[in-house]
Amino acid sequence: MKKYLSLLLTLALIFSLAGPVQTVSAATIKLNKTKVSLFAGDSVDLKLVGTTKKVKWSSSDSNIVKVSSSGKVTAMFGGKANVIAKVGNKSYTCKVTVKYDVDYMKVESYNWVVGIWNDSFCDIYHYIEDGTSATGRKLDVEKSIKNAESYMKKVYLYDNFVKSLSNSEYSDFKSTWKALRTEADYLYNRIKEETPRATDETYEFKYESFNDEMYELMGLLY
Repeated sequence: MKKYLSLLLTLALIFSLAGPVQTVSAATIKLNKTKVSLFAGDSVDLKLVGTTKKVKWSSSDSNIVKVSSSGKVTAMFGGKANVIAKVGNKSYTCKVTVKYDVDYMKVESYNWVVGIWNDSFCDIYHYIEDGTSATGRKLDVEKSIKNAESYMKKVYLYDNFVKSLSNSEYSDFKSTWKALRTEADYLYNRIKEETPRATDETYEFKYESFNDEMYELMGLLY
């Protein structure tokens, strides 16, 4: 019995000399930035600190913000998007705002209009009337429709910009854009619901209003 008491006393002495047990908390994993404001063309490096595991980076809208595999964020276009860093089943978010440069964005909006006209609508109306592209060449009408689809997938970017403009200061620009969007929707829906046919006078494709509004927008810029 004395031996057991002696052993217990010895163990108690050892633990008392060792001091209190220290609890080591796990490192906090977090992004070095959770909110960023940039202009188009600017970039910033995001880091997920507190972990050495591989990070998977993604953007909620790569038209507005792109992110590399190393976390470099590049602002592409005015608007808002989230950059997400994912480790395992946990995600960490940085909110990115890309500020609008109004003069630059007005020109970009006009370029969108010219782009969908040159790459789709103009060729299609010539195809319906003459059986060729606007330059008199053979036209791949399906490609022209796909071109229109590509432009329409990005039009929300320009819509958001126009909505951000002051009603009083940019009323002419906003009203012209609204008219153009109405005509663009009509022309796009028309070619989607019924494939245009070469030299078919019965195929309705009223492009004139879009063309007129396009020149109206150009007059507001230049």
